[in-house]
Formats: sequence, C-alpha cells, structure tokens
Amino acid sequence: MYLLQFSIPVLVGVIVGQSLKFKPLESAVLGATVLAASGSLTFNAQTKAWTGVPMGDLFNVILITIVGALAINLVKDKFGAVTIIFLPITGGLVAALGLVTLPYTKSLTKLLASVIFEFTKLQPVLMCVLITMAFSFLIVTPVSTVAMGLILFTNENYVGAGAATLGLVSAAAVLAIGTYRANYKGASAAIILGAIKLMMPNCARKPQLLLTILTTAAVTGLSGYFLKILGTHESAGFGIIGLIGPTKSYAMNNGNLLPVLLAFFVIPFTSCIL
Repeated sequence: MYLLQFSIPVLVGVIVGQSLKFKPLESAVLGATVLAASGSLTFNAQTKAWTGVPMGDLFNVILITIVGALAINLVKDKFGAVTIIFLPITGGLVAALGLVTLPYTKSLTKLLASVIFEFTKLQPVLMCVLITMAFSFLIVTPVSTVAMGLILFTNENYVGAGAATLGLVSAAAVLAIGTYRANYKGASAAIILGAIKLMMPNCARKPQLLLTILTTAAVTGLSGYFLKILGTHESAGFGIIGLIGPTKSYAMNNGNLLPVLLAFFVIPFTSCIL
C-alpha cells in the first residue's frame, strides 16, 4: 500500500487526460509530467540514491496537472508526424516549471505543519483532540498527511502521532458510512482501503460533511488519549490504510488488543452513526 502511493501522481495525470478525451500518448505524457514535478522522487546527492515521499506535494500535483493539461490541449494535433518527439518535450517543459514551483508549494505544507505543531505544546488531552481533528480535516484536502506526519512527529511524540492516526480513521469512518448509505458500496470499500482523498470533491461540494468528520474526530481523539493509543512519524499519516496505524499501536501497547479495537474500529464508526 505504501509503495502504491508513489503511483498517485501518474494516475492523477492519466485519469485527468482520459477525462479530457486525450489520446493515450497525451495522457501518458501528462502522467509522466505530473510525476516529474510532484516531488515524490528526488535524487539525494549525498547518498547518491533516489529518495521519495508517497504522493509528493499534492498542491504542486494539482497545479501542474492543470498547467500540463492546458499545455497539451493547446499543442495536441499540431506536431503531425513528429508528435512522439515534441509532445514529451512539451511535458518536460511543464515539469521544469513544476520543479520551480515545488519549493513554494512545499512551504505552504510546512506552514500548515508549523500551525499544527503548536498543538503539540498543549495539555495532552487537548493536544490529542486538536491533532485528531486537524488530521481528519487535512485528509480531505490536497495536503499530504504522510508528509505532515513525517514533519511533525520525528520528535518521538508517540501520543500525538497516535492522535493523528485516529484523525484519518475518523474521516474514513464518516465517509465510508456516508457512501454506504448512499448505496455506493464499492466507494465505501475503497475509502476503507485508502482512497479517502477521492472524497475531496464531495467535501468541497458539501462542506457540512466536515462538521460530522470533526465531531467524530474530537470524540475519537479524546478516547485515544485515555486508551493510550500511540504511533510514530511513519504511521501518523496512514490511519487505517493497510492496518498500518492499528498494527503499530498494537505493537507499541505491548500487544494489548482491546484498546486498539475500540479506538480504531468501535468508537469512530459508532460515533459517526450516532
């Protein structure tokens, strides 16, 4: 599941291309352009190796997807027999623009991280509630919760990382039950399996969903503190996806299964139903 998230920039570009009725080559170029500009893969000169963050910077992914789609739509069918040569060059130019904008879009993510970092300085109960609510909101925005987790919880704040994990579970519970009630059982299963970001348009069209998500997150975060749910910077951005959050908390709670079941499954799903 972790490795599959590296393919998201490519999938975004290809799916947008298909929705715009692009030809296969044009969709493929758009996907490659978005991947190159996403920041998900970077070359570390010191270690001489490629390193990456799943999904990259989603603000930049959205920006370059829009610019790339406009550029390809502008030049398609204009190169004739040499399309296979010049269309990738067009994509490369857009990707170069994306690498210029990448530091600025990353700084926006870091600014949001600095705001949430202030929550970690609060009294533990309040910290857990606010961090859970913050991450439940971030998961339905273009912000990468994986990147947020890596930025915020490298200081061994295991309680805060556990709260962040519960925030993602809270959002998944609300959206999964909501789509199930709307008879979209396939979408409900996809959300549980990790496709929460697909619900961003729904949350934008129906912002009242955020009230249910934040309320569920507050209840779940409060219970997480008393149940001693822990996590790490590596698990904070995943939630229930691949059972990464529950298994990490189970391991850090000395194999105590009951609190994990209550915090990750019983409480969030029950709270949003009520």
